[in-house]
Amino acid sequence: MNQNGNLTAILKQDFGIAPQYRHAPKQVTPGDPVETASAVLKWYALYSENQTVPDGIERLARSYLARTALEAKGFGFVILHRCGNDFYFLIVSTWRGNNEVWETVFYKDGDGMADFTLWPREGMHKPTF
Repeated sequence: MNQNGNLTAILKQDFGIAPQYRHAPKQVTPGDPVETASAVLKWYALYSENQTVPDGIERLARSYLARTALEAKGFGFVILHRCGNDFYFLIVSTWRGNNEVWETVFYKDGDGMADFTLWPREGMHKPTF
């Protein structure tokens, strides 16, 4: 298949973005760093301009990280990402292998989940880029 044919097929079959999705500007707010037994992590909250991360969710996320045995070691950062009304990703990233970023992803989906939990996938701390 030529390059244009491949692009056309991807756009028709697996664009990766729902047609109704509309990107909105985001805000990022740094917070106090997180220190675990094996890592020092910068903290960032990421959210739409009109939906900040509630203090209670940030406290819950920080508490979860303090109570959870992480594979993350060394230096890195945490992103608490509010997605929509009440879905949150808690992404722990560290520098590994000289120039790689590895990540562990946790999530909380609304009031039906009392706490964050590991995003289901094989392994915990994985190379990303």
